[in-house]
This record gives sequence, structure tokens and C-alpha cells, in this order.
Amino acid sequence: MDAIPYCFIYGGRYPILGKIPEIKDGDKFVLDGFHYVYHGFTSWVEARPFSDEDGLARYLEKKVDEVRNTSAQLSPDFKEKLKYAKKMMGDTIIGYPFVALQLDHLYKIVGWNILGAMIMAKPGLIAEYLSVEADLSVKKIHVDAQYFKECPFVLVYSDIAYNSGLLLSPSFLRMALKPALRKVVAAFHEHNIKVIYHSEGDLTKIIDDLIEAGCDGINPLAPSENMDPIKIRQKYPNLILWGGIDNKTVLHSGTPDEVALEVKRVVNGVGKGLI
Repeated sequence: MDAIPYCFIYGGRYPILGKIPEIKDGDKFVLDGFHYVYHGFTSWVEARPFSDEDGLARYLEKKVDEVRNTSAQLSPDFKEKLKYAKKMMGDTIIGYPFVALQLDHLYKIVGWNILGAMIMAKPGLIAEYLSVEADLSVKKIHVDAQYFKECPFVLVYSDIAYNSGLLLSPSFLRMALKPALRKVVAAFHEHNIKVIYHSEGDLTKIIDDLIEAGCDGINPLAPSENMDPIKIRQKYPNLILWGGIDNKTVLHSGTPDEVALEVKRVVNGVGKGLI
């Protein structure tokens, strides 16, 4: 089965069917009080509507109220756009858009100096923010999952690790992220859609928690990040494994023959349950 998430059809900087935005290095925009600048493939925050931990607390309290009172509904042109996308994509199945758990969004908009202090001082406020964001995601899932049932899986993400381990303590992730993840996973399972959790980096210390939260699989499984898919398969025989071909090593600098050998190694070593 060939599949692509709906978020790549019209959205993002490189949509398949939508108009490609004309963005130049140095272009700036303001969103929710944050001043951003574009450069290359990414953007970053130049100025924030707060400058310290107390300001962040007020911002999060405001966002919690806003998100809690937000309803979920389809955009007026959604059904028409989806119908057109299916016509143009042929046999390629269009899957549910990727779902953000919003923790790594805080890394970008807040910065680690302020966020680190907040995690120490008011971890419960961050957990509350992630929880209400998950509640909104659940509302959206129940509104639009019916339109993506042809694809049996979805990717839910929040980057929580780097090459050698977790970015945040397992205890914080279990307290703040895991309950939010559990809500989202349960909603997808009501629609018979399996959930693959995405995070770059070495997830070995948190995989059991992802499974306890209900996740059916993990992605992207980069061997250079201590996430060799064959080793993961040996320990977790029932997990869906999505990825496994390293885009920092073999896909970046390997020859076509080396890539082919690595693909065969992963396919043969992992066996059933590989995307």
C-alpha cells in the first residue's frame, strides 16, 4: 500500500497539490505574539510576548483557557479538497494528518532557558497545557477520522530525544506527556486506526511507556541513534516499526548498492510489521 498523510497534500512549505508558498530567507511573520524569521528549511523566534518564567506561566494559562474553549469542525472546503486529492492521487491512499502533542512546540517558541526553569518550577502547568491540547486533538479526531479510514495507521509526534538519550527526564515525560498521548491514542483506536509514535533520537528508556500509553509502533528508528530496528524487533516482537533506514548516514552518503543492502538487512531482520 502506498500512503501519504493529508498534511502533505495541501499544507506545509512543499505541498503536493496546493500552491508552493513564495518564502525567501529573511522573510518575517508574527503569530500569536511571536515574531518569526525564515531561513532555509526552517524558521525561528526572534521575539516573544514574554521574557521570563512568570511571563510564560501567564501565556500558558491563557492558552489553556483558549484551547479548552475551542471547538473542532471541518473547514468549509475540506470535503471538496479531499475529493479532488483522491482523484489526483490515484491509488495512493490519503491518511490522517500527523498529530502534534505540542511539547516540542514549546522548545521552539519558549527556548530552553525559560522552559527549563518552568519544568522545574511548574511542571503541572505544562502537563495541563499538553492535556487540553490533547483534548482538542481528540475532538478533531472524532470529527474527521471517518474520512481517513482507508489508511490503517497515523503518526503522532513530539520529539523527546537526541542521539544519546532523552531530552527530558523519564519522570517528567511520564507525568506530562504520557497522559496526553494516552488520550490521543485511545481516540484513534475507537476508529480502528493504529498509532505510530514519532521522535528522533534514542527512545530506549521510554519505549515501554509509549506502549503502556497504547502506541502500536514507533518511528523513525535511526541506527545511528541507538535505534537499530532489528535490535528493537528482538525486544519488542509486536511493535509496528516505521523507518529504519538511516537518513544521516546511508541515505545521505551511501551508494545505491549500499542503500539496497541496508534495506534488505532491515526488511529481512525485522520481518512482519515493518513500514
